[in-house]
Amino acid sequence: MDLFVNDLSFHGQFTSKESFRPALKMLLDCRKTSDTYNRNYYVLRHIAARPVIGAMTFREVVQQYNDRNLERLIMGWIDKHGPFADDPPVHDATEYYGYGDDVLYSKHAPAEVAARVYVGHDAALVSVSPSNFTRSPIVVEWHQAEITPIDIDNYWSIDTLTMALQQRQLPPATWAELLDQCETRYQNLVFLKDLQSYLDREPFNDAIGRQVLTLLDVLNRLKASVGMDGRFTADGEALLDNYFRQQQPRFSDASDSEKTPTSTNGR
Repeated sequence: MDLFVNDLSFHGQFTSKESFRPALKMLLDCRKTSDTYNRNYYVLRHIAARPVIGAMTFREVVQQYNDRNLERLIMGWIDKHGPFADDPPVHDATEYYGYGDDVLYSKHAPAEVAARVYVGHDAALVSVSPSNFTRSPIVVEWHQAEITPIDIDNYWSIDTLTMALQQRQLPPATWAELLDQCETRYQNLVFLKDLQSYLDREPFNDAIGRQVLTLLDVLNRLKASVGMDGRFTADGEALLDNYFRQQQPRFSDASDSEKTPTSTNGR
């Protein structure tokens, strides 16, 4: 699935650079996730001129942070490196892509995604929140001899995007493929280097493989849910409640005997 940053989800709706920072972080997190799953993450060149805080543009707000590393990272991406959806675009910008009589999508990311979906490509939007695009699917109407409505998927949170990318990944068929997917997906976890030598002693089991991916996803999210004070965040506490603290939890503590060190001298 190719991803396209929705330039129209920037429409001057933010009130301050502080309120915009979470949206900016989400865009960068989605970019990192797209790299993890080896997906293209397209942007339109004119996004730098889109209004973010009133009439203040994307570029101007990024400069307001006075963070040269952040500015280099963001502006290097949208000014130089891309990849760019309009290089060249698939959709014909002279044709009308919109919704109803008053919403125009031509020359913008929703039209580009719609044109690609129409010809069979797997493509979706990534929008910021809050915005006018916190819904899915987005309906784009392509006006030809008749109006052709095209539904396109839209993501505005890293969790739902990650889940969608995981679901599109082919399930592992061997222990080696399972480990490769685990190391790619769960970068908050550390895996033993010789783990495969232990797994190869048994034939690969598809059901076990799916279970491993599910449980390691929980651990990966839990590892990322620790605040600066060393305590679990609200998301971390919810994971603990759902997977560790229930009457029949998916994860269980070690037994008392396993916690007791074994004496090496018989005492």
